[in-house]
Amino acid sequence: MLGLIIKREMTALLQTRSNQISFVVMLVLIFGGGIIANLVMSGDDDSAAPETSYVVGVEKSAADAAEFIQAALPATSTESIGDGEGEEWLTDAVEAQADDENTDITYAVVGGTPAEPTVIFPNSSAISGNFGEAVNRGVTFWIASENSTLTPDEAASAITGADGANVRVLDLSSDDNLIASNPVGYFTALGVVILLATVILGGLATISTGVVEEKSSRVVEIILASVKPRTLLLGKILGIGTVIIGQVACYIVATFISLKIAGVSLPLLNLSSLAVWTILWSIVGFFTFSLIAGALAATVSRQEDLAPITGTLTMLTFIPIYGGFFLISAMPDATITKVLSYIPFMSSFMMPIRQSFGISSPTEQIIAFVLGVVAIPLLAAFAGKLYRNSVLHSGKRMSIKQAWKQSK
Repeated sequence: MLGLIIKREMTALLQTRSNQISFVVMLVLIFGGGIIANLVMSGDDDSAAPETSYVVGVEKSAADAAEFIQAALPATSTESIGDGEGEEWLTDAVEAQADDENTDITYAVVGGTPAEPTVIFPNSSAISGNFGEAVNRGVTFWIASENSTLTPDEAASAITGADGANVRVLDLSSDDNLIASNPVGYFTALGVVILLATVILGGLATISTGVVEEKSSRVVEIILASVKPRTLLLGKILGIGTVIIGQVACYIVATFISLKIAGVSLPLLNLSSLAVWTILWSIVGFFTFSLIAGALAATVSRQEDLAPITGTLTMLTFIPIYGGFFLISAMPDATITKVLSYIPFMSSFMMPIRQSFGISSPTEQIIAFVLGVVAIPLLAAFAGKLYRNSVLHSGKRMSIKQAWKQSK
């Protein structure tokens, strides 16, 4: 009998025109976003600016600096010019390059002696970039070689060693929260929360509406003649949950395909793990909130009386959503943040958000998930009693206290 109820609920939801339209629209938006991103990126590639090249004019008095400059930035070419001709040569070169839109060359001039070196750049942007840093580094090595046996090859080797250094930033003075310091994690968490909210809020509304429709049309009285109330509630949750969670799984797969179409390179392993956990948490969250929704919806007999219940439950879901975003981002390592993320009612949203920011371990995820699963049978027993004793009630809305007392 449970299987028949599940099939009935799945068929009814799949045949709903609004559900069909929303599912197709979501897929179109996901794939459309990937196609548009691909076209935009392709257009950018086609119209990409020419590769930048670097030329340094070296006056004769600084001829020995040429090899050190090329050691600092191998992509740089040098051109020998006469002493005192640096400014004129640089001006002519920049003006000639401005008339040619197909080339992008950055120029500089090095002159003088190691005792009194001269470096000329055409503008401030050339100084602040990698080119300016490389020229200054090459001049530094040239000056150092004057009173030592330093060679250009030794300078190049020193630069390679410095570039390969293990650089770490402790960021001890930073007081930015995770939203500012980890924007990728923030947008990932935002996408995960949207999917979870789609599952939980969608199931909450669908189950509540279905329960009241059956009560108002007296269909539930016929059904309960051959099936237990708890079985009916469980069948509704399993049937509706299978469809909604299945659709969300399709959205996740479509998102991966869309990212592939767009040519976006992302850490596949981390995203796959997050996708699996998102589906698991959507199942736990769906059961947690749907059991409450089904039981409370059974206490009313008219659609007009359902709004306060669905509205209250919807507001309750925003507690872990907002708590997850703002509490986790502001105090990621606080004890209260970690404790709340283990509570079944909160964990369905908070743990995926913590994982999106990369601040939760697999062990923490597993422990919180087990606690959420263990809480479902306990919640089901409570919801089952309320549903059993209020589903056949008609007329004025029953309070939770009345339904619970009647069960004793």
